[in-house]
Amino acid sequence: VRAVRRDTRKASTGEDLPVVVVEFVATDESIDSHRTVVVCDHDLGRYEKNPVLLWSHNRAKDHLPIGRCESLKIGKGKNGREMTATAVFFMRTDFQRDIAEAYLRGECRMFSIGFYPNKFELRDVDGEEILYLSDNQLVEISAVPVGSNENALSKKALDAARIRARTAKTPPVPPDPSQQRATAPVKPGAPKDQTMNTLTIDGRVIRADKAASCK
Repeated sequence: VRAVRRDTRKASTGEDLPVVVVEFVATDESIDSHRTVVVCDHDLGRYEKNPVLLWSHNRAKDHLPIGRCESLKIGKGKNGREMTATAVFFMRTDFQRDIAEAYLRGECRMFSIGFYPNKFELRDVDGEEILYLSDNQLVEISAVPVGSNENALSKKALDAARIRARTAKTPPVPPDPSQQRATAPVKPGAPKDQTMNTLTIDGRVIRADKAASCK
C-alpha cells in the first residue's frame, strides 16, 4: 500500500467519492520547536467520536473539515511512542481539492494535533529545561503547511528523509562564527517562542498553549 495515493470512499448516499489517502505520523515524543515533549498517552475517545481532519487547526465556521482520519493508533516509534493515522482528504470543494492535490504532489507533508494536557513537568534534558505534557486528551488533527513537530510528516516524506540521512557522506560544515550576524541579547525570562502563552503551576511560570496545545 502506498503511503500517498488516490482512492475512493463510499458516501452515505452510496456513491463512490474520489479522495486522497495519506498515511502519516501525527505526533511523537521528540522535543518540538516549542521546547516541549508531548507524551503519547492521549485519550482518543473524544476524537474518535468525530475524527475530522482540519486545515491549520481552523475550527471556525468559514471552512468545512477537509477530510477525516482512519486507523488512529499509538505505538512504538523512532522517538519513543508515536501516534499514527491515515488521512482521507475530501475533494468536493475547490478548497478541499487544492489541499488534497498539494499532499498528493508532496508540496505539503506535515500534520499537527490539537489536545488538552492535564499534567505538566519540567525536566532537564542535556542542560536544557524541557516541558513535558502528559495525561493528554486528543481534540483534533490538522493538516498544516508548517508544524512544530518535525517528525509529524507523511510516512512517504519520513522514509525519504531517513534515506537521505543514511546516504549522507559528509557531515554539515558548522557556520563560521566570524560570518554570523550579531543578534540583540535576549532579556532574561523572555519566552523563547512568542506563539506560546504562559501558565503558572505551583508558583512557577511554565510555557504552554492557552487552549488546545497544537503540536
